[in-house]
Amino acid sequence: MLKVQNLMKVLFFATILLGLCSELHAQELVFINKKTGKSIKARVGDQLALIYNGYRNKEEFYSQDIFAITDSSVFLGNDTRFVHPGLRNSFEKNGPSYKEILLKDFVKFRRISIGRKMLKQTLKLGTAIGTFFLISEMIDKNNISRGQQFLVSLGIGFGASYLVNLALPENPKFEMNDGWIVTTTK
Repeated sequence: MLKVQNLMKVLFFATILLGLCSELHAQELVFINKKTGKSIKARVGDQLALIYNGYRNKEEFYSQDIFAITDSSVFLGNDTRFVHPGLRNSFEKNGPSYKEILLKDFVKFRRISIGRKMLKQTLKLGTAIGTFFLISEMIDKNNISRGQQFLVSLGIGFGASYLVNLALPENPKFEMNDGWIVTTTK
């Protein structure tokens, strides 16, 4: 009985180690500009904002996290393979929660790293907290009505959101026609 438990522990840790090693050697998308020599790497977990040739070669926009990369395509969206089947059905009742896009269909792209997404969310959270304290201070020092409080917080919210989106845009930036090629590496 003790040997079976030890064997199970070894198999468990070997599986974890194998998973970590496979993540270290996971495929990456590599965008290379032949004209400038610049390269951009996109990994699983990064967000990719794409304009691509979709149905009937009509350009479509899609922006989601990368969850899988193959030699000829990228999967963007939410990976529901490991979700409980009962929950998976509710997630996918309007169709799959991901898209597979062929590399040859890319028209424009922008890689948005995990750090950039975290910075954007941190700035939004900081703005919300700052607005709360500003409104609290205005209530203590001035006698302003609820309507004025609402308008001030609305103005700060819209203004801060505009500035954050201006500083950290998510629209596709690089055009494939400008000398960019996309490949995959391990």
